[in-house]
Amino acid sequence: MPILPLGLKRLYNKRLREHARTATPRETVRASVEVRGAELTVRFGNRGFFLRAPAPIETAETIPDSAVLGLAIQSMSHNIEIHLDQPVTPAAAGILDRLGYANHLWMMPGNAPLRLRHEVGAPAPLPATRQDKILCLSGGVDSTQAGIEAITDHGYTHGLLVAGADYAGASEPGFVDLKARVTRIADRLGLDLLVVETDLRQQGMNWNMLHSVNLAMCLNALQPRLAEAAIAMDNSLTQQLTRHPWGNCSELVAALSSEALPIRPLGERVTRVQKVGAIAAHDPALLDDLSVCYRDTSTGGNCGRCEKCIRTRLAMVCLGLDQSASFPATEPLEDLVPTLKVSRRSAQALRGQLVVTNDLLRHMPPGPLHDRLADFERRVLERLLAKLPAR
Repeated sequence: MPILPLGLKRLYNKRLREHARTATPRETVRASVEVRGAELTVRFGNRGFFLRAPAPIETAETIPDSAVLGLAIQSMSHNIEIHLDQPVTPAAAGILDRLGYANHLWMMPGNAPLRLRHEVGAPAPLPATRQDKILCLSGGVDSTQAGIEAITDHGYTHGLLVAGADYAGASEPGFVDLKARVTRIADRLGLDLLVVETDLRQQGMNWNMLHSVNLAMCLNALQPRLAEAAIAMDNSLTQQLTRHPWGNCSELVAALSSEALPIRPLGERVTRVQKVGAIAAHDPALLDDLSVCYRDTSTGGNCGRCEKCIRTRLAMVCLGLDQSASFPATEPLEDLVPTLKVSRRSAQALRGQLVVTNDLLRHMPPGPLHDRLADFERRVLERLLAKLPAR
């Protein structure tokens, strides 16, 4: 019997284990959906989640599309088969078909097959008064640059901030601080800010692969008023091809878009360093309220030393921008870059690190920071090559 090369054996074993884990659903449950005013409550088995919109949610004979997308997230995250008693809209049925197809072909890490059993009802009439254009606005680099693109090229009117994504809920002190920051960003862009709250993430979900679906779920809660919506891309199209599969990409947004709610990807033509430059060129004051940190959730600000803070600070160095308003006084970048950890997870995670690091290297002037970044990229590549199957 031939001996498989180590990389191929590792890949084969992982996919075999994943296939065995999800070949049959862990359980089969029924789901119920209740709408009371602006609050949507979804129950499936012994679990559930809520979504709270800024205005009453319209109901029909079909289950609201936002509930359908939330259930799809739970099905794929927990390997559950869910049966719906009420029919879904044709628009939601199309999204489920495209989402399940993409999940199957891309082998999205950590996702089970999408198993949502449903009937298709009649299409809901679309209000003739739909005119709002809403961008998901989190206050980070990607969505702030997308906000500039949205108002400049597409005439957007609103921003949407989700409570329950990076912070547990709307009453969390960190979210209150973040909301104040995002409100100032929205005001400078000329966008009216709306907030949708959900505890879906707190019920457990594969965030890396399904966070864009979570945004689409929240956007669909506003469907009757929406002519169009947008989601900011993490990466340029070239970078998306390198990082794939990843839960934020142009093709996934296309799968989530429908005739009932068209959703467009924004920021897919520029890298992160270019986005920081675009923000500074449009309005330097926007940099003061950027919120990029994922380590310190006690405030909506930035710790200055986590991986996302470091790479945003490095982007500012590449562009010759002052960091003092965006980041607190902390260790010099020359000391922090060597502390960056090479991912020990999947090849996909390593490709994400490669995308980010190479973008910075392309713009970083020669010197100690460039050399330290180059060493980090070398270590990422070495581990990535070790994970890939031998040819």
